[in-house]
Amino acid sequence: MEVKSKSMLAKLLATEDISVEHQNVPTAMFDLKNRKIILPRWKEMSVNLYDLFVGHEISHGLETPAEGWHDAVCDSGQGFKSFLNVIEDCRIEKKVKARYPGLVKSMALGYRELMEMDFFGLKGRDMDTLPLIDKINLKFKCGAMLGINFSEEELPFITATENVDTWEDTVKVANELYEYSKTEQAMQDALEPQADEFGEDWDEDTDFESSDDYGDGEESDQDGDQSEEETQEAGSESKDEDEKSSESEEESESTDAKQGGDDIMEGTPDPESMTDKAFRNAEESLVEMNDKDIMTVNFPKLKSNTFVMQSSEVWNWTPEYRKGTYWGNEIQTNNVEVENKLFNDFQTRNKSAINLLVQQFEMRRKATSLKKARENKTGMLNDKKLWAYKLTDDLFLSTTTTPDGQNHGMFMFVDMSGSMYQEMTNVVEQLLIQVSFCKKVGIPFDVYGFGNAGYYEDFTRKMLQDAQSKQSGDIYIDDENFRLLQLISSELSAPMYAKAFKGLLGWATTYINRNNRLDKEEKIWQERYNQPRHMSLSSTPLATAMLVGRDIANEFKQRNRLEVLNTIILTDGYNTDNIVVVEDCMELENTDYAQVTFRHRAPREVSEVYIKEGAISTKHVISGLYGTGNYGRGIGYQDYFLALLKHYQATTGSRMISFNIVPAKSSAVRDSYFAAISKYDYEGFQTKYKTFRSERFMEVPNAVGYDTMFMIMGGKGLEVDTEEMEVKSNSKGDLKRGFMKFAKGRSASRVFLNRFIDKVA
Repeated sequence: MEVKSKSMLAKLLATEDISVEHQNVPTAMFDLKNRKIILPRWKEMSVNLYDLFVGHEISHGLETPAEGWHDAVCDSGQGFKSFLNVIEDCRIEKKVKARYPGLVKSMALGYRELMEMDFFGLKGRDMDTLPLIDKINLKFKCGAMLGINFSEEELPFITATENVDTWEDTVKVANELYEYSKTEQAMQDALEPQADEFGEDWDEDTDFESSDDYGDGEESDQDGDQSEEETQEAGSESKDEDEKSSESEEESESTDAKQGGDDIMEGTPDPESMTDKAFRNAEESLVEMNDKDIMTVNFPKLKSNTFVMQSSEVWNWTPEYRKGTYWGNEIQTNNVEVENKLFNDFQTRNKSAINLLVQQFEMRRKATSLKKARENKTGMLNDKKLWAYKLTDDLFLSTTTTPDGQNHGMFMFVDMSGSMYQEMTNVVEQLLIQVSFCKKVGIPFDVYGFGNAGYYEDFTRKMLQDAQSKQSGDIYIDDENFRLLQLISSELSAPMYAKAFKGLLGWATTYINRNNRLDKEEKIWQERYNQPRHMSLSSTPLATAMLVGRDIANEFKQRNRLEVLNTIILTDGYNTDNIVVVEDCMELENTDYAQVTFRHRAPREVSEVYIKEGAISTKHVISGLYGTGNYGRGIGYQDYFLALLKHYQATTGSRMISFNIVPAKSSAVRDSYFAAISKYDYEGFQTKYKTFRSERFMEVPNAVGYDTMFMIMGGKGLEVDTEEMEVKSNSKGDLKRGFMKFAKGRSASRVFLNRFIDKVA
């Protein structure tokens, strides 16, 4: 069952921004202050039952004052409270059905299900003999299907219940029914077999309370009983005085209410709706109580651009390059010369391979379109087939309709963490191969690096607070150094695009290691890039990237009118970003910022996390496999990221693709594989690992939060094939085989692009 859709139902019913939360509670309730329905975690729940409970509770929220709720304390006692429940339920359900006729059927079917489950405790009972309040409860909830009969004396109460319109009417009718039920109870007691001298149930040893109904001869016993009761009441009052010092005011009021209800009629039980009580008790049987909590947090309102550096700012400096040995003796070199050399080298290595992949992509796209092509009859005779009218009925002209392909876009997050150091050179090359391809085939793209290495002196605490909401329960970005860095985009001007492209090539030289394109003869490093602080490597704030990137991705999708947004996350590890949740926000005197306090960074025992945003609520189930960065706090950092990842997908409609770079070591691949699928599957891993060893990558089935995940071997698995074509001879066969091997090698080594083509062709 989709909480998203049901939350929308509640919002529509209430004609305001009301949300639905599932928590560890025994029954449904309405939070008047925060305007939200709190529902239990039900074991099994049909759509009709869900609609019944949501419709019922939302109608309470719209119509019932606070004192009318199930847990309200009434001066008349618990028995009277059940009468209020019944009549008020009749009133609010009548109103909600009138306002939203579509609920009538759902609620009727829902109550039918409850009857089949004996929710009202009627098994083996004759409904015509039930007290009036219970017959009213059943009639107005379940309708005419039960065939309940009412006496002429009872019919006026039916009419009064039907005409109840306001809360005051509810109280009035409930009082009248309550008084009638006390008489009804007394009459029923009088009709039951009594232990008198004429009854066969007589027992000389029977001890019973006396009352005025038993006659004048028993006054002395009555007096004795009263004296005893007075003694008990005195003791009770003394006990109440002692308890008042330790109990809350609410508890004392509850105690007084119960005492008041017991004294309504001496010797007569307090009337109570049996069916209402049975219903409340049966509700609890549907609830799946868990020893772990459900965590619900709010997606904040963000000024996302505050946390974004555009390409014009990212590349707004003149880089310096240096050349020399690993240990020093560095000399500065001309940046223009170096950048042109790096660009020409890139083109030499990749141009032909990119063109080949473009051709393959176009062929696959056309083949897919033709496969989906439809032939339709026009209704016009084909005069060229008239001669065959005795042989076939196919005498009409036809047209072939080829559907247009969907407009794809690529939105990419690139991990700028310190652990990417050894891989960054190859990653940048693979990235630029991919954007070059997208540029050629007309796929819009936007690429962002994420990290928190920069220190921004001009970024104040007030600016951090002003960029995000600070309501209780909101996720809060408590990191003034986090930024999304726009590395390159198809929307850049031609000069800015060239600057970003060459800037990335230069930046990649910073991370050349000893085994990567080293000048073997001179034993020196190639040109290396002097980078600004914001381009340094840091941690892996994936969760914050999802928070900030969501709005940026939606804006990119709207600007380019994309039908399919492909979001790619390129990383070599897990989220290291802990999430903080606002507990309270208090304005401070003599300051231009507020004091924000945070509740739990991570509750200890949590089974589910919900990310709420308006009517949308996305769910993430805690697997317990993520321990990275947890430090014994319950929810691991990765769980926060996955919850936000699912919310990102739900609110952007994006196809989620992950390129996860992992070491070749078997244990590292295994741990990453289990974490990705949120379970231990040794047999499945062994099968996939064989592919990983031979192909240097593998696709992970059913990765949590992703439509597709690829695990790619770091190091050699990311290297781009630059070898020339080799042939054994000039024969036609050897040339063909050599060329095919060469083309396959060049194509296969562009791993990001190859896997991307598989998904968009």
